[in-house]
Amino acid sequence: MATTMKAAILHGREDIRIERVPVPEAAPGELIVQVGAALTCGTDLKVYRQGRHANARSHDESRLDHSDASYSKDAAVHVK
Repeated sequence: MATTMKAAILHGREDIRIERVPVPEAAPGELIVQVGAALTCGTDLKVYRQGRHANARSHDESRLDHSDASYSKDAAVHVK
C-alpha cells in the first residue's frame, strides 16, 4: 500500500497546491476511503478566495476535500 497520496492544500488566499502527504491510518471506528473523482463547489471557491474556511480556528494550511466520489479502502475495528 502507498505511504503518500496527493492532496489539494490551501496555503493562503488564492494559493492552492497539489502536494504529497502521508496516507492516514484508520483509528478505531473510522474508515479510510479512496477518492475516485473530486470536484469543486461554491464553498471551495469562497475558501480559495478568502484563504481559509470561514469557521477555521487558525490560518494553518488546510485540505479541500468534501466534494468527491469515493469507495472504502481500509476499515479499522468497530466500523459499522
